[in-house]
Amino acid sequence: MREQVAVITAERDQLQNQLLALESFQTETIALPDDVPLEPEDPAPLPTIDDLMTDLSALSEDSVEEKSQIGRL
Repeated sequence: MREQVAVITAERDQLQNQLLALESFQTETIALPDDVPLEPEDPAPLPTIDDLMTDLSALSEDSVEEKSQIGRL
């Protein structure tokens, strides 16, 4: 029983040390010049759900064709 308590205590201490190391982790802060745009000037249009579904169907059909060709070998 005491051995188990010692193991658990050691694990707890190790986790506390890891947590302290993470809490003291410093990140960098950078300052951007005033003329840097925050958003891209011409963002690419996002695909519609119809475009995505069409592409998904094409991928599915290609996968079926590949499997049938593998079966013929």
